[in-house]
Amino acid sequence: MGVTVGGTDAPPSPPSPTTDRVSEGWWLYISSHPELAAQGFPIHTPVDVNCSQKKVAYVRAAASTCLATPSPRLNDAEVQAWRDYLRGRQATAKTWMDTAGADGKGVDAVVYPGLLSDISLNDGGGSLASFGRRDTPSASNGIPTVVFPVGFNNNKQPINIQLLGRAWDDDKLVGMAYAFEEIANAAGHGHVEATTAPPLAPDEFDHGGSAHLSDPPPHQLR
Repeated sequence: MGVTVGGTDAPPSPPSPTTDRVSEGWWLYISSHPELAAQGFPIHTPVDVNCSQKKVAYVRAAASTCLATPSPRLNDAEVQAWRDYLRGRQATAKTWMDTAGADGKGVDAVVYPGLLSDISLNDGGGSLASFGRRDTPSASNGIPTVVFPVGFNNNKQPINIQLLGRAWDDDKLVGMAYAFEEIANAAGHGHVEATTAPPLAPDEFDHGGSAHLSDPPPHQLR
């Protein structure tokens, strides 16, 4: 295990394709969910998704873009180019983690803070940041992240950290998080219940199976 991580020694990422991967993800989602119309979602193209009035205003596309022509579907070669690119991003992350650290021995995982503030706005999306949240480069590189509680801050509010790992190391990350939480809980420094909001009652959860259009498109191309 490496001693420290830092510097700008990350290997270069492969060049990115220029086709519209996000729109292709939504095209695939729409074509595989014909029940959307019956559920009250008149969604036929990716532009409809971006402009849906059912999305929170914070991530809804500007009205001026809602008459845009949807991006065309990708052909098989273009889809494969994105698959190859994402695999290259995973390999880049692995190379960096294998050699990171002042001693060059690599690291098992990279630690990130979960929240940077007591106040967190959790409805960011696309190019919109979520205030107080520290997002890792997990999704863009096709590698896993696990988030778990680590006690409380100076204001006695619960805090957490994130571990970022190599592609397909999900089980190892979960094992690390479980081990840490077991030790922290035993020492009285693990999970801490928030004092700023009451627990949710069971009937407050949505069990209707409706589509949530603020969620990202499915990772069909990974």
